Amino acid sequence: MCTFALTGDRVTDGAEGTFDQALTNGLAAIVAHTWPGEEMKTVKGKRVVRSASELLKQVISERTNGTGRVPHAPDAPVTGEGTVQGPSDSRPYTEVDIEGLGAAVAATQVIRHARDTGTDTDTVLTEEHLVALAALDSHPALGSLHWVQVDREWDRTEISDDAEIERAHRYYNALDEAEIERRVALDYSSEAFIAPDEPVHVEQCPVCGADALVAHGVDSMAAMVGVGHCWVCSYERSMRVADQMTVNALIERTMERDN
Repeated sequence: MCTFALTGDRVTDGAEGTFDQALTNGLAAIVAHTWPGEEMKTVKGKRVVRSASELLKQVISERTNGTGRVPHAPDAPVTGEGTVQGPSDSRPYTEVDIEGLGAAVAATQVIRHARDTGTDTDTVLTEEHLVALAALDSHPALGSLHWVQVDREWDRTEISDDAEIERAHRYYNALDEAEIERRVALDYSSEAFIAPDEPVHVEQCPVCGADALVAHGVDSMAAMVGVGHCWVCSYERSMRVADQMTVNALIERTMERDN
């Protein structure tokens, strides 16, 4: 979640702390999967998770002989240096950018810990640092960045549609009864116009309940839900909302099946 947030805006306030959280948790998960137990250390008799810097330098670098190639299978042999053919997602390892991520950790120290490190305080997170962070997601211990993106887009679609519904309600409530009756009484399958020779598809509006949602298109998945706006209350259904409604309907149908 932290990595996804940063890929959208690396200059957001608190980016350094978010980066460290993403990196430490990601590296800890990778090390725990590949070399169980080495993500921890003992401090004053207590077992604690190593810092991102320690995970990079004292575990990953040493275990991979400096290559940063972390095997996907626990305790599998480390792949040696050299040119590797094929896409990264087909390789049996994740290549951790030890140097780049180490530099990113150093770049966040001053602002995160409010202390003078004696180094240049103008260092900042770069696009290269974020690319190296996102690359960790190819390891099977993680592999969740895509689904976080799906979840976030799903949430944003729902939030956007909720706001549109509220706006349409305000518009509808501002109409007088006579105007509402006039609009509801119209047959939009014949009154509405989209394009010459293009049939008009009308659905019931989820806001005002009138058969007045004039669709100028349908969802991109199963052509089940119309995309358009209501000519009574002005509610507008986007393609994303239509797609989401279609997914929900398909899921419900699947769950109702006996098999």
